[in-house]
Amino acid sequence: MVQEHASALACVLVEPMLGSGGCIPGDPEFLRVLRESTREAGALLIFDEVMTSRTRAPAACRRA
Repeated sequence: MVQEHASALACVLVEPMLGSGGCIPGDPEFLRVLRESTREAGALLIFDEVMTSRTRAPAACRRA
């Protein structure tokens, strides 16, 4: 799908950790292929992530 719309695509926004379902991580292979596809298309890959960042860098959350 990324390649089909590459000429009109600026970015892909994805949430790699499903929080409302109990902190279910995204499939690593899907995320890898998505990264490769966006790189080839010249589009940004944006992770809209809150679940993992709060536990890994709590100080960063306080500064934001």
